[in-house]
Amino acid sequence: MMTQGMLMLLVAVGVTARTALAVYIRTESWTPTNFLDQFDFFDGPDPTHGYVEYVDRSTASSRGLLPVVDGVQLLRADSTTVLDASVVGRRSVRIHSKQTFNSGLFLLDITHMPVGCGTWPAYWFVGKGEFDVLEGINNETSNYVVYHTEETCTLNATRHQTATVLTTSCHTVPTGCGNQATTPGSYGTAFNNNGGGIYAALWDKTGIFIWMFPRQAIPNDIVQGSPHPDLWPIPMTNLSFSASSCAATAFGNTNIVMDLTFCGDWAGSKWVWEASDCQVLAPTCNAFVAANPHAFKEASNRALCYDGGVADVAPVGRYVSVLDHACLSTMGSSKASPTCC
Repeated sequence: MMTQGMLMLLVAVGVTARTALAVYIRTESWTPTNFLDQFDFFDGPDPTHGYVEYVDRSTASSRGLLPVVDGVQLLRADSTTVLDASVVGRRSVRIHSKQTFNSGLFLLDITHMPVGCGTWPAYWFVGKGEFDVLEGINNETSNYVVYHTEETCTLNATRHQTATVLTTSCHTVPTGCGNQATTPGSYGTAFNNNGGGIYAALWDKTGIFIWMFPRQAIPNDIVQGSPHPDLWPIPMTNLSFSASSCAATAFGNTNIVMDLTFCGDWAGSKWVWEASDCQVLAPTCNAFVAANPHAFKEASNRALCYDGGVADVAPVGRYVSVLDHACLSTMGSSKASPTCC
């Protein structure tokens, strides 16, 4: 999960076409007092076999994992308990949106993300098909964007995007269509040192496209609250729908998921751990996470958004495109950043 982060999630649903210069106006508000009500808490075993104990809302609240600080809702992992590496893992939170989405423009604005050995934060969409917008492990410096489908979906190895293509068969388990960002500071410590930035995902009838904008290069249309993806530069990743290779029907009815797991199939795999600089800290990922709760004091997710300084804590809400009738919503609010809403 994004730590000490400014999270502004702008969700556009019902997009039927990529209409240039669409205008967005607010029609609904979500505030820190009802942010958690938009999500269900997942408390089952981690599907990625992480060293984690996902807890329900009541448990998370009683354990101090859901504090409200300065009017802002945080989602935290446990950072006080020394554990036995052979039993259940570190308490954390995984939330799934109650709403499902079939298209949209989604803006994630964060100032700080979790880094360090054992961490595996992710922001992703899952339903019929899956696309992972922001994901990485341990001390990685590059973001990984991956598309997964149930039905056949094969992409060209050469695409109009900035990320490096790793794999091209989205239906292949477990790799999917993997892409590694080449944008400097797309993940980890460098991202945090630059003050973070915005991850944008556009999903419409033409495809699914992901951008990353460093804090110093956020487009003015986003700053001004009227995002125009058609004016943005080449995306980080480009999955263009095609009836012959990857149909639009490969994705649908997705929930937004935000989570922080530890170790698991990726961060905790033997070959990954032993090849990383983390292996000098403990023989296994589970052993490190179990014995070092202090390493995760900032493993929290803050839902924030700023609205031009009209109020100390600005409302967040739903936007509607005047041109293409796309509904958009934001989650979170704050007086901290001039780059959202």
